[in-house]
Amino acid sequence: MESLVGRIAVITGASSGIGAAIAQELAAAGCHVVLAARRIDKLEEVAAAIRDAHPVDVLIVPLDVTQDADLTQVVAMTSARFGRIDIWVNNAGLGQYGPVAALDMNEMRYLFEVNLFAVVRAIQHVTPVMRAQGGGVIVNVGSIMGKFTMPQLGIAGSSGAYAASKFALQAISATARMELAGDKIHVLSVLPGRTTSEFDQHFLRGPAAGRAPRKSLRGAAPASRVARRTVRAIARREREIYISWVDRAVVLCITHAPWLYEWAMAKAMHMAPSPPANPGSEQSDDDQVRTAGAKRSQAQAIGDRGLSSADPSTGMKIGVVALGAMALGLILKVNRRQRAAHRPD
Repeated sequence: MESLVGRIAVITGASSGIGAAIAQELAAAGCHVVLAARRIDKLEEVAAAIRDAHPVDVLIVPLDVTQDADLTQVVAMTSARFGRIDIWVNNAGLGQYGPVAALDMNEMRYLFEVNLFAVVRAIQHVTPVMRAQGGGVIVNVGSIMGKFTMPQLGIAGSSGAYAASKFALQAISATARMELAGDKIHVLSVLPGRTTSEFDQHFLRGPAAGRAPRKSLRGAAPASRVARRTVRAIARREREIYISWVDRAVVLCITHAPWLYEWAMAKAMHMAPSPPANPGSEQSDDDQVRTAGAKRSQAQAIGDRGLSSADPSTGMKIGVVALGAMALGLILKVNRRQRAAHRPD
């Protein structure tokens, strides 16, 4: 496993949640860290915690990932301070809720601006630096929803728009991994499932505050766990990681029994509450919450009213139905393969 001591790491969306946790974990591994996000006050808090705990250098740079000038500044300030960029973590992200038939297209465009186009621009900005220095690592924090999607079921992340942005990010990550390998630039995809980051905390402070069941966060991985797994993967030069065996198992089941999964989700729609009348966007680990309308004003934390009014057991029921169907499909597929293998020619 490669030592990270003395490496220079830039983390976008470092003001809270997964981004802040990754910054702290990289600092613990001996990296000097550059914290980039819009909320400078939050970055100062993260920086103070790192300086108190670790003998590393910390640089704070304001960043709106949708602005090329900001990305240019992050690269320039980091290069001027440290002379190189060894690790770049694309973590800032945005969530959008709502059924496909009712999605706000301006919000969806901004969702892709943050979750996809900003990552591509960041790669374009940092790649020349890494090529010149002989290599580096680019980390794209995506989601398990980049492997499968869900209908609007009153569960955080169950949105075709959000999943579409993460599917696209997976494609960009895989392509960049192949294209940049010759330059010794490694691309790591991180695919967290449910995580106790600000994605959920901001949702609970929206109009649904006080009504969304805290039980919905049960079983979610803490941001610190995502960070530890990510930093270990950086040191090992892994290509793609899940945070838990459950996440990996879910993807495996869906891959082998997509028809049963879709059937189960369609059935689950009858168990779930009605979709929100006004679907909207939610904040993830950074404060990229502006809506992509003409005014690009700060998006309201509209929240998922379906979840706020749902029985806390609804998510569990849906999960049982879906996983049961997928497990059955996987068993049937394995049995078919075994029978085919033993069938005489």
